[in-house]
Amino acid sequence: MSPTSELKAPQALTDELRSNPRVKLYNEAKLLEIIGQGKVEAARFELKGEPEQTIPVTCSFVYLQGGRPITDFLQGQLEINETGCLVVDREFKTGAEGVYAVGDVLCNHVKQVVVAAGEGAVAGMAVEKMLRGRRQIKADCAK
Repeated sequence: MSPTSELKAPQALTDELRSNPRVKLYNEAKLLEIIGQGKVEAARFELKGEPEQTIPVTCSFVYLQGGRPITDFLQGQLEINETGCLVVDREFKTGAEGVYAVGDVLCNHVKQVVVAAGEGAVAGMAVEKMLRGRRQIKADCAK
């Protein structure tokens, strides 16, 4: 899938994004790699008709639009099924130790933010389970 020159979002949202001085929008960018050791440090990408670029960043939000998920930035490191979606278990764990995936790259649900947020909560609890060496997810119940 090739990058698009226009955002597929309500005009009011795209106007707000474009007018935010803290946001730099790269139209038609193809993300190649998120770089960092233990934290996000840079992003490597290419723009249509321009040489590859690397920019320093402290965080990233990758907005991918279209019907088929864009997963080429994973560079073949995670299993993808025949429809181009990431393969995960019921806790959203991928085949790579310590790597979880949620949201549109799974393609098994209606693509809504609330669904991705719920999946993120499950994946977060699964990460906590892994870090603490537990056998199953344990809800935090304050008494």
